Amino acid sequence: AYLSSGLVSRSKACREFGLCKEDFEQDEVRKAAYIATVKGQTGLFFEEDVIRAVKEEKDKNKIPVGMIDEQTILKSFKKKDLPSGFPNQFRQFALFGQQVGRLGRPTFFYSEEILEEEMRVKLILPGE
Repeated sequence: AYLSSGLVSRSKACREFGLCKEDFEQDEVRKAAYIATVKGQTGLFFEEDVIRAVKEEKDKNKIPVGMIDEQTILKSFKKKDLPSGFPNQFRQFALFGQQVGRLGRPTFFYSEEILEEEMRVKLILPGE
């Protein structure tokens, strides 16, 4: 079969929609899969609306942009100036996951309020 409109290739789904191998193993995605030929190449294609729904579901679980990752905090202090017990004792206040628009593995993220209240750390933003 040849490609009809409304279908997205697997590679495009990975590149543009940020899907990974595990996402293609979901039943709803498998049911929306088609084999099609484009310019003589046979490939696997998926319904675009299903791919968009999977991406939106993944984005619900992402960490908001305004939060600060643990590595940034660790790099911002000298070892002697870090709050005692950081990071292990403060992870209870953190959110674990991936941040929106970031690649890489999940890590711990802290909100500005938690940094100020629990760690007694004030953020200095550019222009202050």
